[in-house]
Amino acid sequence: MTSDQVWIVNSPTAVGELMDGELVAMNLRAGNYFSSTGVGSFIWRCIEMGCSTDAIAEAVQGAYNVSASDVTPDVDAFLGELQGYGLIRADQRASATPPAAGGSTAAPYERPMLSVYTDMQDLLLLDPIHDVGNDGWPTRPAPVDTPA
Repeated sequence: MTSDQVWIVNSPTAVGELMDGELVAMNLRAGNYFSSTGVGSFIWRCIEMGCSTDAIAEAVQGAYNVSASDVTPDVDAFLGELQGYGLIRADQRASATPPAAGGSTAAPYERPMLSVYTDMQDLLLLDPIHDVGNDGWPTRPAPVDTPA
């Protein structure tokens, strides 16, 4: 993985949401869903912003007060896993500035882990919600002009 590679969510194929510190993501084509907490959720936030591999690793180092030698291989592996499942993709834009860190994260550093769930794959693939266009889902109707 190149250090200056910028990562973004692989939309519209993949979607993800952070809820109470937990990442819940889906690959809408494969029907798998995923979760991650702690460092994994923090990395997802960086990806949503369009950060590079280096920027993500530096942000994790600052947020969890750990060395680059501990973080870099873990970040690379986690990004590779997310990419392998089709949740993220490389992009050509300039890297965004990651979230502010400051070494004040309450939780200790733990290697980011991605949990993969395939138990609902058949049902998720049958659901028409996954017929997603370039605008994503849900597609909201255009506002209707009403007379004043």
